[in-house]
Amino acid sequence: MGVMWGPLTWRHLDAGQATELWIELIDWVDWLRDRYELSAHQIPPCWPNHPVAVEELTALMASYTAAYQALTTRDGDVVRCHDTMIVWHRLELWSCLARLADHADTTVCSPTKCAHRPPDRPTATMHSDTARAVVQSDLVTRPVESDARVLAEAVMTQLIDEDAAHTVDNGVAYDGAIWQFDRRQQLFHRLTD
Repeated sequence: MGVMWGPLTWRHLDAGQATELWIELIDWVDWLRDRYELSAHQIPPCWPNHPVAVEELTALMASYTAAYQALTTRDGDVVRCHDTMIVWHRLELWSCLARLADHADTTVCSPTKCAHRPPDRPTATMHSDTARAVVQSDLVTRPVESDARVLAEAVMTQLIDEDAAHTVDNGVAYDGAIWQFDRRQQLFHRLTD
């Protein structure tokens, strides 16, 4: 029997799972940067370009969730979680930011230019669509599983280009289902099976 990988293991996510995790992580990192008034030097806008930063920030988000979630006893009484919240601040938040500077090469990036550019990622010039472009380039390399409920626009475009999907009057037909595009979210959602 193989290893049961968790939903935050980037290496083993399919396109649908990775789409959902990217959405959650980008939202959480935006909140973190705003809430803790972190500078562009602490977490630069180009963090999605840095695989180490993606992994570190995913782990930080998971530990934040674990530290802040409401824990209950079998009787339903809420257990105080202040100890884990303090540990998260003392040990995890600030040490993660230090590790980003040390291991993700984010200190050489500026708010407008990324010095790190893996060969399979978009150009390093920073603008409002950079994170989206990085995410799209990651997603199109992942397999699409039959139980996916949401797909990024780039993934669906690739499926259409490969003739695995085709446009219909009310969306896109793929994998025995109709998918509709949500312009606000920039995602395709499975409607019918």
